[in-house]
Amino acid sequence: MNFMYKIIFTLSFCLTLTLASAQKGILKGNISDSRNGEFLTGANVLIQGSTQGASSDFDGNFIIRDVAPGNYNLVVSFISYKQKIITGVKVNSGETVTVNIKLEEAVTELGGVTVAAQRRTDTEISMISSLKASSLTVNGISAQQITKSQDKDASEVMKRVPGITINDGRFVIVRGLSERYNTVWLNGASTPSFEADKRAFSFDVIPSGMINNILIYKTPAPELPGDFAGASVNIFTKNIPDEKNVFLSYGLGYRQYATFSERDAYQGSSLDWLGFDKGKRILPASFPSTKEFQNLLASTNPADRQQALEYSKMLNSDWTATPRRVLPDQSFSLGTGRRFTVGKFSVGNITSVNYGYSSEFREAFRANYQTYDEIKDEPVYFFYNNDKQYSEKVKLGLLHNWSLVYGNNQKLEFRNILNRNAVSRTTVRDGYENYGGNTIRSYEYYYLNRTTYSGQLGGENTFRNELSKINYTAGYSFANRNEPDTRRISTKLADEDPENPNYGKYYTTFGFAANPGLSGRTFIHLNENIFIAGANYEHQLKQDLKSPTLKAGFFSEYKNRDFSARKLGYVINPFMYNDSLSYLPFDQIFTDENINYTTGIRLDETTNKSDQYQSANMLNAAYIAVKYPLSAVLYIYTGIRAEYNSMTLDGYDSKNAKRKVTIDNTELKIFPSLNVTWNISEKNLFRLAYGNTINRPEFREIAPFSYYDFEMKAVITGNPTLENATIQNIDLRYEMYPTDGENITVAAFYKNFKNPIESVLIPTGSGLEYSFSNAPSAYSSGIELDIRKRLFSVSGGASAFTGAGDVSLILNAAVIKSEVDLGENAYVYNEKRPMQGQSPYIFNTGLYYQNDSARFGFSILYNIIGKRIVFVGDPENPDVYEMPRGQLDLTINKTLGKNWTVKAGLKDILNQNVVYRQTFNAFIDSNNDGIQDQHVTREQVTYRYKPGINFGITVTCKF
Repeated sequence: MNFMYKIIFTLSFCLTLTLASAQKGILKGNISDSRNGEFLTGANVLIQGSTQGASSDFDGNFIIRDVAPGNYNLVVSFISYKQKIITGVKVNSGETVTVNIKLEEAVTELGGVTVAAQRRTDTEISMISSLKASSLTVNGISAQQITKSQDKDASEVMKRVPGITINDGRFVIVRGLSERYNTVWLNGASTPSFEADKRAFSFDVIPSGMINNILIYKTPAPELPGDFAGASVNIFTKNIPDEKNVFLSYGLGYRQYATFSERDAYQGSSLDWLGFDKGKRILPASFPSTKEFQNLLASTNPADRQQALEYSKMLNSDWTATPRRVLPDQSFSLGTGRRFTVGKFSVGNITSVNYGYSSEFREAFRANYQTYDEIKDEPVYFFYNNDKQYSEKVKLGLLHNWSLVYGNNQKLEFRNILNRNAVSRTTVRDGYENYGGNTIRSYEYYYLNRTTYSGQLGGENTFRNELSKINYTAGYSFANRNEPDTRRISTKLADEDPENPNYGKYYTTFGFAANPGLSGRTFIHLNENIFIAGANYEHQLKQDLKSPTLKAGFFSEYKNRDFSARKLGYVINPFMYNDSLSYLPFDQIFTDENINYTTGIRLDETTNKSDQYQSANMLNAAYIAVKYPLSAVLYIYTGIRAEYNSMTLDGYDSKNAKRKVTIDNTELKIFPSLNVTWNISEKNLFRLAYGNTINRPEFREIAPFSYYDFEMKAVITGNPTLENATIQNIDLRYEMYPTDGENITVAAFYKNFKNPIESVLIPTGSGLEYSFSNAPSAYSSGIELDIRKRLFSVSGGASAFTGAGDVSLILNAAVIKSEVDLGENAYVYNEKRPMQGQSPYIFNTGLYYQNDSARFGFSILYNIIGKRIVFVGDPENPDVYEMPRGQLDLTINKTLGKNWTVKAGLKDILNQNVVYRQTFNAFIDSNNDGIQDQHVTREQVTYRYKPGINFGITVTCKF
């Protein structure tokens, strides 16, 4: 469908529904004593399960405005009176409903009754109030702040938090520590890893519109998991709505270098636009298993060998990339919020469907170097490549949450989030390989889909006049990652013999054994399941600020992973192969008639036992803690957490496929922690925190599996001998809250690591290979600044934007220093260096303007990080750093009428290069006299590309 038709259809649909939308009503009434009729002043009236409510005035009257049409229960309470629930109050469109209430005196009760309102957690003011009241060191971001940016998913949202940076567009790095040092929870349940090669939750799978708030805990506490050093991140999705509503949004985006251009892409399936392969890339159901296929290949029986050829012909033979006109980015969301009453129960539901399509084109330079030539004062390449990479990404998400509220806002919740993400990528690589002296052109046709589900059933109850609270959760999470039929094909330029009739042409290269990195295909599959259960109990001894509060809880998690890979490749008979076949176009080489044992090609398989592993982890944890007031302004929160963890893995050694590797690591660890809070005044407080944590190896890091990464042009191998890393954490923090919705925070932190886990370069004869290793020790320390401040008001004049608008600043900055102790015999280029992934500084700032009268706002956001190590080197290869780049974003939003919102913005306006670079210390001949007499530093770029500027516009109607 034409894009203009889509826009017209969407806007017309919204307009029709807007005209039919209902006006809100009013609830009012009077509250009095049932015995003597006296008016009750200060009684609370709350719409059950919502944030809407009111208190009665001196005459006992109350009024609740802007109540959406529907049926409600009212919870009414007053000190020394019995709580009363008024059921089935119906509010019609545009009407005022009067409810007069009489309360009975609670003569037999000793304490007062308090109505616990449904606390809002999606606004900036409510977020800051929660941070101030917390016993822990925590940062957060609310749904209200998210709407003021062009952020489309959780990874982009997280960039706005102090000390946070984003790696690879989707992995969160906290205080400069790599993603492996973070734990991520979704609605109180742990999340699966989205990567086969590392511990990492991919934040880009959660659309920003599904987020209610995000809390980032940076210091240990008894109720937090012990396995983190950067942060424990908890994402909460939206739940019960304040009113019945439906929203619909549609967005278009223009991406520099991609949109409307022609880019080479391979042919996928007809459902790629939905994130489904439709079976085109998977192995046919009748294709034999690895063992069966290898037996056929090894057989001397002609019938078996012929059968192997027939199976070879079953695979997709389309190896051609053709130009494709790139469509604009698109996004679509449809959601509904409903609430209704059933007797004394209030029921709420939020359901939303999200779809996103985006494209990207990168023209990237990649290189790897030998030892610098100090005589000629010039770099020596192992290889250099120029990649033209076109990607299409699809995101499909479903959020379906239910909430049941009863009595004094006792809650039971059922939360579900399901996501399907897919990437289709075509890479054409031109370059030169020095070790072979070849000009090459390679192709990769890559497809990845990820399906994730996370569901939780939980509740929250208060009793004993709010002195006791309990919350509980049981959940299940699932992650499926498929990389079906990753096809790679390599060609070389015939440039040695000018007399050769094929001189100047590229020819396809084949080996004598299957090599998926040469001309072959791989199939990778990963399943991960997580089952969790937990509960937390809290009890305050008395209704007195000076009374201690006791807390206790438990958490159990069982996680298992099943990983498998198949490696197939095309091979030739070196004595009979028809060389002219290699010069044909791909669509002619891989035809059925060319699949044979003599002059053509055939399919081979080199999959071995090390290409699969099964692993499991069982964690049982319990904690006990106390919050103890030492005075009216000083209290401590301390406790211990015990974790019994058992990790098992079964696999085979990648260097010796016959050697079985079995890992069984079981241990009991105790994690003490202390948090001290000093309320200097109502608007100022000081915090001190200390605690021990751990960082356990992830499944993939200890699995003895080797995998070739085409983008990195390197092999990645696990290390079964990895040990746990342990961390001591200290935080000092000063917080100031000038007014509601404002805060200024200054924090200092120090972390000491024993056995930190890093990705390191492994010495090999040729090519690159990375693995994982423990460094002896390291430390990381820094200072953070967080400012959320209203600066001034701007008065409107005769412009279209009348009234006063507020200008506010959000600024997050951190300065960090870290150093790794590599020991005396370290096999490295730099003996002293920062920790891998550590940036020396982080700076995020946003200037926001909001005019509520004109219903107009805009924001200008800027982000930059200092250089950080992405690859640790060896004596011949310096460490590779990702260099700083500033990112500037602009967003404008305008509300039209009662139901329309238009948001437009530019992302990455500066469009600075993404650069990976290494620095070589050389000793050169400065005056060409044959004597090396000058020490210099030379920079070598290993990776460089421009991401491009993005423009987007989204229209939303809510009714």
